[in-house]
Amino acid sequence: MERRVAERGLILGCWDLFHYGHLKAIQKATSLCYHLTVGIYSNKCVQDYKYKRPIMSTYERLTIIEAIRGVDAVVILNERPANSVEFNVFDVIFLGDQWINTPRNKLPMIPKKFYGQIIYIPYTEGISTSEIKEWIKNES
Repeated sequence: MERRVAERGLILGCWDLFHYGHLKAIQKATSLCYHLTVGIYSNKCVQDYKYKRPIMSTYERLTIIEAIRGVDAVVILNERPANSVEFNVFDVIFLGDQWINTPRNKLPMIPKKFYGQIIYIPYTEGISTSEIKEWIKNES
């Protein structure tokens, strides 16, 4: 087991069509902090920034996330950046490593006023919600 590096951590996502890569990211985050909060972007929020609606409802995604061992709290986010979250209560924010080369003040989900630690979680190769949706579309 990895050494925990923070008391309170936050990981944000849409978590649509919940899959193995999502689970691995959340498990990694839980192993690195003592108290993990998971932020879920609402269907309206996802529609506003991705211009497409998630397949699963906000409630369905919330129910899955709440059932994961090690998740201590779940918040639903209705806007980006997530202005409804008090970022200063977290010691660390976990992001997917696809954000590594993005300047901190350009990260779309984190307000510029947050100066805490960011830890990047490795992307799980070979699985993504977009790939699943494309596979389903092509198989139909």
